[in-house]
Amino acid sequence: MNDFMCWLNRITERIILHKLSTHEARVVTSIMVAALVVASVPVLLYRVPPIFKLFTSVSFPLCIFLSCLFFKRQGSLMLVPACVLLLLSLGGHQVIVYNHTIATGTGTAENYFESTLPLALVDIFLLLGTELFKWILIAFFTIVTTEIVLKHHENENRLERDVDMARTLQRALIPKNCAIGRVKVCGIMRQCHNVGGDFYYFRPFQEKFVVFCLGDVMGKGIPAAMIMSIVMGFFFEWGKKSSSPAEILQVLNKRLLDLWSNDDETMFSTLFYGVFNEETGLLTYASGGHDTALLLHADGHIDKLHADGLPIGAFRESTWEEIPKQLEGGDRVILFTDGLTEARKDERDFFGLERVIDFVQKHAELSSEELLQGLEGEAMHYTNGALSDDLAILIMEVIKDAVWTSPSKKTEQ
Repeated sequence: MNDFMCWLNRITERIILHKLSTHEARVVTSIMVAALVVASVPVLLYRVPPIFKLFTSVSFPLCIFLSCLFFKRQGSLMLVPACVLLLLSLGGHQVIVYNHTIATGTGTAENYFESTLPLALVDIFLLLGTELFKWILIAFFTIVTTEIVLKHHENENRLERDVDMARTLQRALIPKNCAIGRVKVCGIMRQCHNVGGDFYYFRPFQEKFVVFCLGDVMGKGIPAAMIMSIVMGFFFEWGKKSSSPAEILQVLNKRLLDLWSNDDETMFSTLFYGVFNEETGLLTYASGGHDTALLLHADGHIDKLHADGLPIGAFRESTWEEIPKQLEGGDRVILFTDGLTEARKDERDFFGLERVIDFVQKHAELSSEELLQGLEGEAMHYTNGALSDDLAILIMEVIKDAVWTSPSKKTEQ
């Protein structure tokens, strides 16, 4: 029954949203007028069978309903020919009754006009008034319903355009893959809705630092995307003021909490934030309640990068552990959101961290771009192409055999 109603709703919506050409409008109008004429014929017949009366009582309202469905408010004009035809058919029926009375000798013309006709006229106008009231109700509810559907469709189209614009702007916030000095950074992001709350970010800082982060805002859709944009704006503002990840997270946490200081509800974000020193090869990182990151060494060995800390925007008195890690040429830091580790189909197990580690170990010889595509493809295959959460993956690679040179020395040379 639900499937049938959904099908009927789709068909009705297609009819309502269909914009008739001039030729189509003329054809539909002609068909409806012809149907009204045919519907009025049985009333002219004397002693008509019940099936004809049923046909007449159904065909008139049906024509008015279809007229209002196709032509909206202009379709209510069909009430005029409907009333005229019904009035003529009822009048014609009285002519037939009069002729039959005279022909059979069951009454005289004088008696007919004095006794029968006044009562017949009352019946005619009562019937006409009843039918007209019924038709007006049908026309009113049809027009109101179609206009509601049209308005809903217009709102959906407007929302879709707004979401498309939001998606375009969100993608513009995500930096392109690029090489910065000794570092190559590349990322990928897939949203289960048009917009989402996953993000990554990287940029050079001062002369020898590269900052990068990957995060996941609580929730999905437009609210998460708006918070994601705010968080990225904070990173852009404060990420160039300190080389301490813990200090940056402290500032961002305060800024987020200040946004909804007067609201009962809050939104928080998990993230991994790293600062890489190109001169010394030292990575300093902190985690705001985010998934464990992976460090893929050039020889294929994998370390887990974990640090204690709560998500930003959750509690004001939060602190974050800051951990240093020495990197060598060819090492790669792999960050990902829970859209990868918690990917699953129906009631199956999560994709899980161990599957991520196993895939990375088996394909360590791939380039960073190929590894990104491979991880995404593996998750999509595991879920049969139906992700239930936003997915973002970022790889920061220390370019092998690359030598860092101070920008000031490059200028002098």
